[in-house]
Amino acid sequence: MSNNATRFVTLAAAAALLGACAAGTAGSDRSAAVAAAPAQAAAAPEEPAKPRDVHEASAQCWMKYDKSKESLEAKAKLVDKCIDEKMK
Repeated sequence: MSNNATRFVTLAAAAALLGACAAGTAGSDRSAAVAAAPAQAAAAPEEPAKPRDVHEASAQCWMKYDKSKESLEAKAKLVDKCIDEKMK
């Protein structure tokens, strides 16, 4: 086979595979399900999971207030209050 013939066969095979995808084979069912999943997730936001322990709650609360402009003492009070609320 010449180089041009090999190139033609390769392009023809690629075109056939792409045509099968565009024709609505089983792959399109999968892509529709994948496209629907983010829409469902965006429609119903879930409550954040309750922390398993005080350390996890502390980490979540510090991350929440980390970039606030408050002083360190004020952040500590906010974090303590946040931890108490999360552990209820």
